[in-house]
Amino acid sequence: MIRMASTNPVVYVKTGLGGIKVEVYEDKAPVTARNFMRYVDAALYDGTTFFRTVTMDNQPDDAVRIEVIQGGMVPQDRRFPPIEHETTETTGLRHLDGTVSMARFKPGTAASSFFICIGDQPELDFGGRRNPDLQGFAAFGRVLEGMDVVRSIQARPPEGQRLTPPIEIVSVRRLGYKGGGAQAETDLIAIFRRLKAVLKEYEGELRPKVDLDSKYDLWSFKDVVVGGRRKDVYFAGLIIQSRYVGFYYMPVYTDSDLKDLFRPELLKLLKGKSCFHIKALDAELEDQIREALEMGYRLYKDKGWI
Repeated sequence: MIRMASTNPVVYVKTGLGGIKVEVYEDKAPVTARNFMRYVDAALYDGTTFFRTVTMDNQPDDAVRIEVIQGGMVPQDRRFPPIEHETTETTGLRHLDGTVSMARFKPGTAASSFFICIGDQPELDFGGRRNPDLQGFAAFGRVLEGMDVVRSIQARPPEGQRLTPPIEIVSVRRLGYKGGGAQAETDLIAIFRRLKAVLKEYEGELRPKVDLDSKYDLWSFKDVVVGGRRKDVYFAGLIIQSRYVGFYYMPVYTDSDLKDLFRPELLKLLKGKSCFHIKALDAELEDQIREALEMGYRLYKDKGWI
């Protein structure tokens, strides 16, 4: 029998103490895994923290003791709706050393916060006694690399179970697919969401005129006079086309010399004067787009347009 290579996504969790590589089991826990990836693709985990460490020594009132670290608490006004509880009885997964699972209160309340097991934790499975409802927790992934970082986070001195200070989650990004190398994201909706999250970092001095699921743009609303007329100045935008995501970057239209500063991978995607055709997106290209946006922002700032 031919075994097919896994197409589960792999993500890289960059923390203040190092990196953690995680396979996300979309094949076994589709509801929970896709919810997690929704936060990843929207960059909502960026800037959150690992805020809780549970060791054998800091849960004196618990008859059933576990060892985990917990993080990824996205502010409530930015969370997606809670998801249905996907038990380990349904998925066949188990809470083993390195298992990644969703934190929750009662079933159906899991949203963004997740935890990572240190050692096997069978009491977190369906029927386990850690939660009185015996429904267990929703496992959805497992650490592939970086358990040394996980253990280092767990070993930080807490106040009770609260890490003080918490350990920053700098970013969480797709790397590719298990067994498939560092493949780029090719789903246009996912590409759009990732790039939209990058552009949204500039909201404040810049504001969108259009903010939809398939189109987004950023403008300066400062009083800018061009040719004797006041006008809003377009900075950048995105639109999903039939075969690519159009990334419109107006600073290069304003100053074509910016092209000399682009790296080759980004430059070859430029079609016309200011539109880049993004058909696939990996971490390297995303970093290059971030660099371009920063250069464009400085250009607009120097011109007094922001």
